Amino acid sequence: MTTSANTSDYQIYNKKGEHVGDHHQHWMCRTHWEDLLKYQPLKDHSIKETWLDEEEEYFEDDEPENLEIFLKKLERQSKELREYFREK
Repeated sequence: MTTSANTSDYQIYNKKGEHVGDHHQHWMCRTHWEDLLKYQPLKDHSIKETWLDEEEEYFEDDEPENLEIFLKKLERQSKELREYFREK
């Protein structure tokens, strides 16, 4: 059974703080972080996570995180991310 607790939603912001996109991650499925590489340059974008817990209560990160730093932390999970950062 899947619930909302198995998913996270992410909002992408440019350096002006304007919302420029969204990313949805279902944790029971293959991750697809490489989709976020379209927000270039990565260092000029930030990402903020929101999610629902088992009781469907809404939570969000306090502050957006720099997108480049966020993706570097996930580099080991994605061949595409490893290749991207190796080429940089």
